[in-house]
Amino acid sequence: MTYSDYDDFAWVYNRYWGDFSVRALPVLEQLVLPHIPCFVVWQQF
Repeated sequence: MTYSDYDDFAWVYNRYWGDFSVRALPVLEQLVLPHIPCFVVWQQF
């Protein structure tokens, strides 16, 4: 199996879901990350 076996799927994924992490990160930063102890400590520095 080579990378070219995934090319069709990669194109569809990138086209429709590729920017999901860019849109989801601000939501995660507000709703989830403040409740993780290591993130709270990291923000204090």
